[in-house]
Amino acid sequence: MMKKNQRITKRAAPPVGWYRISEEQLARMMSDLLEQAKTKEIPVSPIVSAEKPHLPVDYKKIRVLLCSGMPDEDWRSEQIAADELRRLVKEVITIKARPSFGMSLSLLNPDLIVYMGRPDGISQEDLGALQGSPAVKAVWLADNEGTSEALGRAAAFFEHVFTQHTVHIPFYQSVGCRRVSHLPFSSDPELYYPKPFDEDYRSDLLIIGDSSRHLFCFKSISKIAEGLKIKVISTDAPSLELAALETFEWIREPSPVQTANYYNGAGAIIHLEPQVRQVIEAAACGAFQIASVHPDLYEYMCPGEDVVIYHSLDELEAKLIYYLDHPDQRRVYSSRALGKSRYDYSYLQMVSRLLYAVFLP
Repeated sequence: MMKKNQRITKRAAPPVGWYRISEEQLARMMSDLLEQAKTKEIPVSPIVSAEKPHLPVDYKKIRVLLCSGMPDEDWRSEQIAADELRRLVKEVITIKARPSFGMSLSLLNPDLIVYMGRPDGISQEDLGALQGSPAVKAVWLADNEGTSEALGRAAAFFEHVFTQHTVHIPFYQSVGCRRVSHLPFSSDPELYYPKPFDEDYRSDLLIIGDSSRHLFCFKSISKIAEGLKIKVISTDAPSLELAALETFEWIREPSPVQTANYYNGAGAIIHLEPQVRQVIEAAACGAFQIASVHPDLYEYMCPGEDVVIYHSLDELEAKLIYYLDHPDQRRVYSSRALGKSRYDYSYLQMVSRLLYAVFLP
């Protein structure tokens, strides 16, 4: 929110940029849009079968074993995913991926095994048990922080691989994973929602991203938003040059509860390196968001409707000036994103997409 005694040069509207794309890129975008349209409702899709290749799948006859290898601080993701799967399939059994968990696979006899987390810590014995199971096997990877050779080798034991980032898809394909899809984790509705916040969490602008990679962005923002209260969530320490500026308040490794409070307290959020899950979580808090262009956003968000996208520093500057001075426009974006976060970007939608992708012909 602007202060009364502060003036910012107004522009009639944010500039529109035109960007060339090839016919191949256009065809891929249209294909993705059609796929998204199919999955707006809970889908029923054909299952692979040599004898009856086009029989529809009755999800209410499927027994799912959900193996959790999620970190302790993210245990809620496993719980929510299991609860939403129970709305779609016959039965969901959840187990922790502890040593020798593979011995129980034959006893439980599931139709589908979904592993959530990072399988690179699974023993060779348990991987062998997974490989020997007649169930369909899928891994929903917690690979937000990156990939590794060990992770790739473990992922190759699964027939279906779901990654947090589209940029990881070529890596998994290169190590032998044939069916790889982008499927981010969603937000926890009991943690990320519009709620009151203490003054300590209030900001006119919240920036998310490493300062070392975006020095020019920080310098530009400091001039445009001079006099505003700006907080920064960054995984790295600010450079001496930025640390000397009193413009920013630096926040290192906030807890999920604190992060939700910062989202609620922000007048606007800038994602310098957008991650879909973060954008979804902020949307669930009713936040207005500006994000650097990224292919992940186009599959699970609606750039230009739910989140404002910029392609260059000049465009970021122009859009920041415009939207800081137009709170009514910010509310349009944030309200639309908040509404969609309750279904379109929910765990119900994500697990529905997972089932649809697994049983595609």
